[in-house]
Amino acid sequence: SLVGVGKKTIATPGQVIKDDTQHDFILCESNCVLVICSKEIFSSLMNAESVYASSDINEPHNFPTNKEPLKKKSRRTSGSSITKNSKSIDVSGKWEFGDEQLVNLIYENPDLEDLNISDCSFTIQEDTLLLLGSLSRLKKLRVSNMPGVTDAVISNLPESLRELDVSFCQCITDLGSFSHLKELRELSARRCRFSQSTDRLPDRITHLDLSECQALNDHALDHSLEGLNGLESLNLSFCVGLSPAVLSAISKTCGNLKSLDVSFCDSMINDISLRDFLSPMPNLESLNVSHNQNIHSLADYAIHSSLKTINFAFCQGLDDRQVRLLSLKFSQK
Repeated sequence: SLVGVGKKTIATPGQVIKDDTQHDFILCESNCVLVICSKEIFSSLMNAESVYASSDINEPHNFPTNKEPLKKKSRRTSGSSITKNSKSIDVSGKWEFGDEQLVNLIYENPDLEDLNISDCSFTIQEDTLLLLGSLSRLKKLRVSNMPGVTDAVISNLPESLRELDVSFCQCITDLGSFSHLKELRELSARRCRFSQSTDRLPDRITHLDLSECQALNDHALDHSLEGLNGLESLNLSFCVGLSPAVLSAISKTCGNLKSLDVSFCDSMINDISLRDFLSPMPNLESLNVSHNQNIHSLADYAIHSSLKTINFAFCQGLDDRQVRLLSLKFSQK
C-alpha cells in the first residue's frame, strides 16, 4: 500500500516521491512505502491515531502536515497492561512487546496455560525466552517467527506442553530438542532449519508439520519419527532434501497415518516410492502429491488404496487416462 502522498501519483519500485510537505517516500518492491524523516517526525507517526494508506496508488490520501497536529492513540497491549494470574494470553504481533514485558508476563502469570507471543519484537533474547521453562502448567505455546528461539530454548520448555508452534524460527536445527516434551500432541515447525536429530520426537505426537524445512535430510527425519505409532497427520511439503527412501520409513513407523502432504517434493516422490508406500497404509485417507512431476501411473495403484481424497494438481506427468480414472474414483467417495 502507498502511504498518502497528498495527490494522485504513479510510481515504480525504487522511485523517490515527494509530496507538498517535502517528505520523501521510497516505493519498495513489496509496494510498501518507507518514510524517510527525522526521529521526531517518526516518533509522531508511530503515535498517530491512524495510518493513511491505500491499496490503490492512484487513490489520493491526505498525509498529516505540520498544520494538522497528529492525535495520540492508545498503545497496543503490552506486558505491563496484562491482567495478572491469567490462564491465557495472546500478545502476538505486538512490536513493542520485548524482553522486559516478557519477563513481567512470566513473573505475574505463573499458572499460565496458553501463551501466544508469535511475531513480537525480533529483539527478544534467548536468555529471556529460556524463562518460559518456568511456566510449569503451560499447555499451548506459539512462538512462531521469533529469531531468539533456539535449540536451547526448546530444550528448556516445560514438559507440560501439548501444542507447540515454532514455525519460521530458523535458529532451531535439531529435531531432538523436542524429545523431553512427553505430553506434546501437536507440533508445527514450518520452515525451521532442521539438519540433525539427536533424539526421537515425543511418541504422543499426532499432528506434525515440517513443511518447507528444506535442510531436513533422510537421517534426521527417520531417526526423529521412530516410535511415532500414533501419528495421524504429517506435512512434508517443500522438504526438498528428502529422498524416496523416506516414504518407506514412514510406512514402517507411522502405520496409523491418516493424512500426508508431500506436495512440491520431486526429490522424494515417484511412482515406485508412492506405490510401495500406499500398499501397507490401511488408514491413510488423504494424500497431497500436487506439483510433483515424476508421477505417471498414479491411478493404477491409488484407486486400490484406502484413500478418500487425493490432490494431484499440476502433476504434469499424468496423461488424460490417468486423470479420468482418478477423477472418477475419488469423485464417488
